[in-house]
Amino acid sequence: MNSVSHPLIKTILLVTFIMFGHTRTYADNPTIPVIVQALVDSFNRQSDEHYSINAIANEKQQTQLTGTTNRPKDFLTLKESWRKRKIEFTDSVRLQSNPALGDKVYGLINVSVANLRSEPLHSAELSTQALLGTPINVLDKKNNWLLVQTPDNYISWTEESTVTILNRQEINKWIDTRKVVYYRNYGNSYEKADTRSQTISDVVICNIFEYISENRNFVKVMYPDKRVAFLKKTDCIDYNKWINLPNPTPADIIKTAKTFTGIPYLWGGTSSKGLDCSGFTKLTFLIHGIITQRDASQQARHGIISNDVTFEKLQPGNLLFFGKKDKSTDKTSITHVAIYIRNNEYIHASGMVGYNSFDSNSPIYSAYRANSFIKASDYISAIGTENITKVKYSDFYNKH
Repeated sequence: MNSVSHPLIKTILLVTFIMFGHTRTYADNPTIPVIVQALVDSFNRQSDEHYSINAIANEKQQTQLTGTTNRPKDFLTLKESWRKRKIEFTDSVRLQSNPALGDKVYGLINVSVANLRSEPLHSAELSTQALLGTPINVLDKKNNWLLVQTPDNYISWTEESTVTILNRQEINKWIDTRKVVYYRNYGNSYEKADTRSQTISDVVICNIFEYISENRNFVKVMYPDKRVAFLKKTDCIDYNKWINLPNPTPADIIKTAKTFTGIPYLWGGTSSKGLDCSGFTKLTFLIHGIITQRDASQQARHGIISNDVTFEKLQPGNLLFFGKKDKSTDKTSITHVAIYIRNNEYIHASGMVGYNSFDSNSPIYSAYRANSFIKASDYISAIGTENITKVKYSDFYNKH
């Protein structure tokens, strides 16, 4: 199908052309940009009458999408068009899976790190990644690709071979099963309780396995696809202990972040093999049992936000957001995130995970970052608020 012939694409192109450079809003909903409302209306006109999405202003006067749709592929196209236009929004839309999938609408990632892409193509942009044992919603299928939704509500495509597809009974059984979490940055699983035996696969921090048994030095585990392997006992943490960890302190977050020092930057990366800026902050919090949103622009909307903070008032563990500010409209575009340490220094993924400073006399000073700093947010004090969710309270990790 020619992409321009698709009615949704036509609408996006038309409205984008008409509204380019404008920020007008509807009189009956003055906080929602016209382009957003127009695209929402067009999307709904092409939808089943039982499903619709809505654009509302939340308590922070930000655009929030709500409602339900049974067109996850088209909804993904809609959201991608907004992201390219740098239209900021929060997504709370409930997605219904394609009825053709039957009852197999849940899944578990069965490789250490699954690559999730913007389109069902190997050449498509790496949007994000998902770690072994991550529960997902399966929304649609195209050839050997699955459209999936991860616990941070990100929607993207991954190869079917990286997912064990389950029905509700099967995913609920997994949820009830005793599990362990791999808790070292990276390592291997083994065929026998012996590190000299054949490796089964590589493993990375926050990989989740079913528990089978243990001896003095090893834990016997099962992968989502039923492979059996052994992990070093000292490299694992009990799943229930992980999801019930106390809220981290600033020192905890900084200590965890520093363990990734030197790991290379990878666009779309969210694992200890390679990280982008928001993947770095996301994984740092996930290690402490907390789910954040995926992108820097999304993360910037949450926590206890300080817009007018000076460098001197930054607190250890704060998330720092960088980008550009349009002086004519007073709107900002967030493009980068870091974690503040102390004494003007911060850690972030840029080229690799490393350190910079706001102090112009420091040898690690970055004028570029200092000049593009926008705001800070206290995520640690906001754990349990919108989109800073403990794993134990996420719908994805609880019975369906």
